[in-house]
Amino acid sequence: MEQNAYTPLEQFIADITAGNYFKDNPHLVDEASIARWVYMKLKNFGRNIMDKYERTIHISDYRGEVPENFSSLVLAVFCEPDFASFPKGSDLTRVQSRIYGEQLKCFEDRLCEECTPQCKEGDSVERIVENLYLENTKMSFYYKNPVYVRLGKDLIRSQCETNCINRSVKDSPYSINIKGKTVYANFKKGTIYLQYYGIPMDDDCLPVIPVTKNGYLEEYLEYHVKRKILEDAMLSDDSPNKQGIYKAFFEFERDLEPKAKADTSNIDMTALFRAMGTNRFRMHKYDVNLGAIKSNYDASGPAVGYGSFQNPNPFRF
Repeated sequence: MEQNAYTPLEQFIADITAGNYFKDNPHLVDEASIARWVYMKLKNFGRNIMDKYERTIHISDYRGEVPENFSSLVLAVFCEPDFASFPKGSDLTRVQSRIYGEQLKCFEDRLCEECTPQCKEGDSVERIVENLYLENTKMSFYYKNPVYVRLGKDLIRSQCETNCINRSVKDSPYSINIKGKTVYANFKKGTIYLQYYGIPMDDDCLPVIPVTKNGYLEEYLEYHVKRKILEDAMLSDDSPNKQGIYKAFFEFERDLEPKAKADTSNIDMTALFRAMGTNRFRMHKYDVNLGAIKSNYDASGPAVGYGSFQNPNPFRF
């Protein structure tokens, strides 16, 4: 099962173009459009095909970018870079040229080799530790002074889980909104720690398609993509032949949708991620201790009045 736990987008597109009609009309196939269509449709299946992720994002000039696979928010916490530690003898020049480059910029001269007593202050300190792994090199980024952030109304309505703690934050000095892939903040520079649900993606930031028991999900996506390709083609050519094929694809897609939704209700996402292995979306491991950080909640929220709030269940991988 694990070897066939998911279908890479590249294989999915190859299967579509192998069909007679698209094989004879390869100019109709645009891979970037297919990736976008598949991603948007997968989001409609909700948490059945998603997993929990954590990430820090860095705000510069009041803006930042959410992770490519972001779908819905669970938690957002403002925090300040404290210091970063790295194994003795690490080649930081090489590391900077890879994934850690942007991270290291936030810590400037606050870098140290291996752990110090400061690293080991431990569970009594409210902080977030981000551990990144690359080619047997581990970098640990320490963040201090965590504060829950307020959310914009549009974000609460459209991209916020019902159990998101930030829904009840009313008086934080830090606030964010998310539109598309951009985070808009009321502060010019800083770091936001996120917990969120996301669509599984590969190292090229392309969605992968979970394999379901009866195969209805992939079949449904196949007819959806075929219909969308023809829809674009018909804008410039309304020949009866295309219209007939379009109608057939539309009917197949419509009939398969409820079957695909039922088929995704018992997907083994653990097997999928085990089959995918560690990729860029799972290189980040976090130790989160929010302890009792201050914020202001309305009486209907998880705490009353201005005081302390114990984070009930931070994600731990």
